[in-house]
Amino acid sequence: MNNKYDAIMADEISRKMKSDVWNFQIASGVLAKKRKSAVRGLILSSSVLAAAAAAVMAVFLFGVKTDGPTAGYEQFITRQIEGTRNNIAGGKQILSDNKVEIYEVILQNDTDTMIDETLAMRL
Repeated sequence: MNNKYDAIMADEISRKMKSDVWNFQIASGVLAKKRKSAVRGLILSSSVLAAAAAAVMAVFLFGVKTDGPTAGYEQFITRQIEGTRNNIAGGKQILSDNKVEIYEVILQNDTDTMIDETLAMRL
């Protein structure tokens, strides 16, 4: 019984090896799968590129808000200046001329101006 199936299998293999139709069917099936995977790869890569381009466009069009290099310290420094100003405001009566000038610099609202004038006084 095994010999019968072996003979049928050998005949079928031999027939398919000699048949050009069977070769073309196999070849077209392989090429179709290859094309399908190439199309999937193309779609995936173009989707990734489109997402990356959208992210870059969003960053440049809408701008990512970035504060200056000392933005994290700005509130801390402002609180320190206000605390110093409040301490000086309580003891203004006994200030000398030099201390009155320093007091006036600290009381100004513009922090940059105060820093510039304080640095000028140190020179």
